[in-house]
This record gives sequence, structure tokens and C-alpha cells, in this order.
Amino acid sequence: MRDAFRDLSADGVASGLWLQAYTPSRKDEELAAHCRSLVAGVPAEAERLTGAGRDELARLLANGALVVLLRSLGADLTGGSWAAVAQLHAQEVRPLRTTRPIMAW
Repeated sequence: MRDAFRDLSADGVASGLWLQAYTPSRKDEELAAHCRSLVAGVPAEAERLTGAGRDELARLLANGALVVLLRSLGADLTGGSWAAVAQLHAQEVRPLRTTRPIMAW
């Protein structure tokens, strides 16, 4: 199931769309409720399709959220999400050099 999700999210489009939906949902309760209802249906559908238990589904959902974040950053997931986290951890933190606003809300 993890491999299938990584393949589905490989182009970054799906993960980018989810992150774009989550951001304004912090200030829009109707959108937030809609996003929550979509996310709430994922474990039930995965349980129905796979027979996986709640603990396994919780780990898969958490890992899926990590994959969405890593995809949006353009991280290399060929070795898996934890390998990508290790690669990011090893990188030097560079200061952001911009004079323009990062977010305009």
C-alpha cells in the first residue's frame, strides 16, 4: 500500500493540491470541515480494502502525511520516506535570502 501511495504522489501534483487545500482551511471552517471529512474516510476505506488494523492504518496515514510533505519539498523518495528524512537532516540549514513576503495573507 505504501508503494502504491508513493507512486500516486510521485509527480507532486496530488500532494501540492492537498497542501493548498489545507492552508486556507485554517481560516475557513467550511473548507476545514470538508478536508477533515475527506481525511476521515481514508482509514475506513483502507481498512475495508486491506483488512489492516487501526494501529497499522494510523502508521500508514502518518507516513502518507510525511510523504505528502516530502513530495511538496521535492525530496528524493526512492529509498523511502525515512531515508528522505535522513537526507534532509544531513543538509545544512541555509538562511532564506529574500526581501519579498513569503506568504501574503
